[in-house]
Amino acid sequence: MITRSVAKALAQLRISNVVAIPTETVYGLAASIDSLKALRKIFKIKKRPFFDPLIVHVNGIPAAKKLTPDWSIISQKLAETFWPGPLTLVLKKNSRVNELITSGLPTVGIRCPQHVMTLKLLEMIDVPLAAPSANLFGKTSPTRAQHVEQEFRSKNLLVLDGGACKIGIESTILKVEKKKNIWLLEILRPGMLGADEIDKALIKLKKLYQWKKQKISKKKPLLPQAAGMLEHHYQPSIPLFYVRALTQYKVPKANENKIDLVLSTKPSLAARQLYHSMRTCAESGAKKIYFFEPKYFSKSEWAPIKERLQKASTKIIG
Repeated sequence: MITRSVAKALAQLRISNVVAIPTETVYGLAASIDSLKALRKIFKIKKRPFFDPLIVHVNGIPAAKKLTPDWSIISQKLAETFWPGPLTLVLKKNSRVNELITSGLPTVGIRCPQHVMTLKLLEMIDVPLAAPSANLFGKTSPTRAQHVEQEFRSKNLLVLDGGACKIGIESTILKVEKKKNIWLLEILRPGMLGADEIDKALIKLKKLYQWKKQKISKKKPLLPQAAGMLEHHYQPSIPLFYVRALTQYKVPKANENKIDLVLSTKPSLAARQLYHSMRTCAESGAKKIYFFEPKYFSKSEWAPIKERLQKASTKIIG
């Protein structure tokens, strides 16, 4: 059921039910972190494996500090600069955070979403909300209330309608950990907020941190450190074929019943369109979706969109 009533959403959360909430990135499937019953419902409704961590949403810095013993000057500056907004900080968790949320990891992802309705809900309930994207596990994320309703029509789920998501892809996930006398930063999941913007925000603290060196390994990690890190994710209901730029590839014939995914040439607009366009293509009656990578995808601002598309692909060609 779709509603614009924050009070109705609050009432459901207070009786340990799960509610779909709007954010600026994608819609989330929310539960109070103090209700183990509700947290379990998230995993059951999404068909999400217990090894995939959830992100905890708070209404500001004071609430975030209550979830971690490691709130540093680095975290403070990043939160002051980018919250409310699409940045998730991965920090050491304290005992307030149930291990079900973190999949047994000693760290927890925390962010403050930029949406007036969800911030109001967080203020009213006065409890952080664990909220992964409001879709079946591994499938295309929802950016409109109608997407959530279609996905969970049989679940009688309350969906708080906050309109279309302004950003359209998930938040940047940044791990912040201390090693000896330096803070190490590592982007676990790319988002529209990039490393350059993070560096700019921390310009006066540049002696206190450094970026963690990425080790190239052929071995795939057994378990994800944060949400959205699995090899396959965001997949539409029909196969998506990603054709790399400059690939000598014969374009499929029209009678193959395929449809091309076309996005804006502006990164911010392309991100906003991405999941809605993928859903539209999947519902078109075609049996296959093709995305032909443009040359400008090599630019850094396109990295998060490229990452989402490749993880959503059945096959990458070229």
